[in-house]
This record gives sequence, C-alpha cells and structure tokens, in this order.
Amino acid sequence: MESDLFEGAHFPARERYFGTSCAFVEGSVHSCLRLTLTIFLPSIVHHSLTGVLYMAQRLLYADDEESLRDLVKSHLSLEGFDVETVNDGKEAIEILEKQQFDLVLLDLRMPRMDGFAVLQYLSKKKNSPPVIMLTGVDDIAIASQCVKLGAADYLTKPYNFHELIDSVERVLAK
Repeated sequence: MESDLFEGAHFPARERYFGTSCAFVEGSVHSCLRLTLTIFLPSIVHHSLTGVLYMAQRLLYADDEESLRDLVKSHLSLEGFDVETVNDGKEAIEILEKQQFDLVLLDLRMPRMDGFAVLQYLSKKKNSPPVIMLTGVDDIAIASQCVKLGAADYLTKPYNFHELIDSVERVLAK
C-alpha cells in the first residue's frame, strides 16, 4: 500500500554492511552471501549507553576552511548529529532550498556569499532553522546585528568543542 506520508521529505540513502553469511557443506564453505541493505530513512542513531534508538538531528555547517569543517563535522557526528557541510553561503542556500535541517552553523566570512547574507535570507523565510554564527570576527556590533536578524548564538573562533556542543544542544532544546 503506497502512502504519501513522506512526500517531499528528504531521506538520504544509507548503506549498511550487516555481515557475511556462509553455508557449510561437509566442513568446507559452500557459498557465502554478503548482507548489505540500502535504506531510505532519516538518520537513526543507537545510543550506546542507554540502548535507545532516536532520530539524529540534522545540522548544516557552512565554512570555507576545509580542515575546520571536517574537524567540526567529525566531533558533531560523534555526538550523534547528522552533519552536512558546504563551502560557502551560496551552497548553503542551495541545499537549504532542497532539504530540511534542524540547525544551521554559519561562518561569517566566506567567498561568494558570506554567512551574514545567508542569515538575512533565512530571516525572511518562514519556518527556517535556528542559526549559530561561528566566526573569527570578535566584534560586538556584528554580533548584535546577527542576533537582531535572528541568530540564536554567536561563537568566536577559536572556540572549544565543548562550547560548540553546549551551544548546539541549548539552541536545539528551545
């Protein structure tokens, strides 16, 4: 029975390797089957301490510094978040028009389109995700402008990952 329950929703394909099953005939391997499954579901995360399954919250992170982008993605993924990254503000807007995210992390200074322009774009859209600005610009006037446009938080680089995780969790809890 078909349903349009998930119509328009974004479900990334996820391939999981479940193991290999072999049939033994008279002490030798007769045939083996590699078990993989491609599923189209939101990210489901198994919490190792509680054993609870939950849907991972999706984050978009826009930053032109590739090494920092990879490092932040790695840390946030270890915390159970599903993180998508882009190089600049223009790519951020392109993906935001196609997919839904629970939170957006924006660097302020990026090529082609900066984080402030993306924040302005999101401030005009209905039901846009909350935004945390991550920047090397430690200027109270710019931070104030970002908050006026709706930024939920403003962290200056260098920040430690505990600060970032605390900010992400605090903003998502609202």
